[in-house]
Amino acid sequence: MRISRSQLVAGAMVGVATLTLSACGGDDVSTNVSVTPTTTTPVQFQPKQVAPIKVDHINAPETDPGLNVKWEILGTSANSQGSGSVIYVKVTNLNDLALPKDAFPAPTLRVSGADMSQVDAGTVGLDLPLGAGASTNLQYAFNTSYGTLYDATFQIGNAIFEGNLNSI
Repeated sequence: MRISRSQLVAGAMVGVATLTLSACGGDDVSTNVSVTPTTTTPVQFQPKQVAPIKVDHINAPETDPGLNVKWEILGTSANSQGSGSVIYVKVTNLNDLALPKDAFPAPTLRVSGADMSQVDAGTVGLDLPLGAGASTNLQYAFNTSYGTLYDATFQIGNAIFEGNLNSI
């Protein structure tokens, strides 16, 4: 009796498969595994309650200790998109976390002791969270002429810039 090569290979494969499957079997040992999901509360930005600080030099960056950001007034101009004037501000996030878009209220402007209302056209506030270490430019338009900014008090976050905003 002569065995062909293909029959020999097929027989060998059946033998290997039988040994492999028998090795997979075993005693009915059941192992109970207990899995407990752990959840961590993500760390979120928390501002500190501090008294507003008056900036010593209106043309220099100022650190806001409550928000842990750096504010810098870049300049002012007449509002090209509507009425009034625009104050350009650079904000740098000094936190290890993102600064939420609602981390600080809308800034305020007083000119010669009178409150000025904010104008929507020309205002570009923080519309997305500001990443850790990131900076962005903001602009706030107010209903006052550019020439009146020589006697202004601008508050953003916990920083108060007071003086001639036209000279920046």
